[in-house]
Amino acid sequence: MLVGKFPEIRFMRFLQITFMLMLLITAAAGAQITDRWLQTDLADAQRDTLIEESKIQNFKEVAPVLLKVLVEYRPLFGHYNYSGDKPWNDKRLEPKQRNFVAAEIVWSHHLRGTNDPAKARVLRTLIPPGNTNPHSRYLIVDALTHSQWTPELEPVLEAMLTDKSRTSDAKRHALDCLLHRCDINTYMPLAIQRIRSTKGLSQQLREYNYLTNHGNDLFTLSKANHRELTDLGFNLLQRLPHKQPGTGYFVALQLGFLLKIKDQFKPDQDAEKYQSPSGLKPGFFTDTVKNALAWHTANRR
Repeated sequence: MLVGKFPEIRFMRFLQITFMLMLLITAAAGAQITDRWLQTDLADAQRDTLIEESKIQNFKEVAPVLLKVLVEYRPLFGHYNYSGDKPWNDKRLEPKQRNFVAAEIVWSHHLRGTNDPAKARVLRTLIPPGNTNPHSRYLIVDALTHSQWTPELEPVLEAMLTDKSRTSDAKRHALDCLLHRCDINTYMPLAIQRIRSTKGLSQQLREYNYLTNHGNDLFTLSKANHRELTDLGFNLLQRLPHKQPGTGYFVALQLGFLLKIKDQFKPDQDAEKYQSPSGLKPGFFTDTVKNALAWHTANRR
């Protein structure tokens, strides 16, 4: 009875072996690519090939080594200066710097488009624990904020807000992602609370600028959230030192945006009194803040 089934069994066995070989070949290719990214003696043509192969590699396989290169080979300050059609082969760069530029190209390629749940889940697995590797965490959360996302990551980021092992910067970054990706009315009270509890006026101004930078989404705020946010902004401006009112310039601009004020409280920047050989005089920024405070006095609720 089994004689007639032997060909079918052999064929199924053939398919299984073929599939296993394909997995081994794929794994070997992934391992080879990983090794090459960490080499600093690549010729230009080898780096060209590495970029093209990495672009078509599964993101799950190539993401860890790209992240490693982006973190370990990054510039200590600022950015690398490069040019040309193939900037990753710019001879002015050191070998590690060329690998970094190449990794940036491939990382950006894989993160093109938005809201790919599979890629978002890969990014989730790469978030480092606690306070380890803050730059890696920054790159991942930034990618979740502006590129790949899945709603199942909301509780993961929410947990970061109360994780005592996380730094203040990490919590701010996670909160900003939640404001951008989820219901802004749910998380804006947490942002307002964070701004208020931050020590030092200069740091509060910084937090306000960062956590309210959400464009037209701000117009979906509830009346209560909108009022709390605007009242907080004007409170910060009122506490500015008399000798440095211009430090509240960006908060004034944000308030102007929130309130849909023409020019966001800015005076005429082409006016002669604001011109100098090096750009706008400090008076332009000071007058922007003064205009905001004058509006608040005239329209105080």
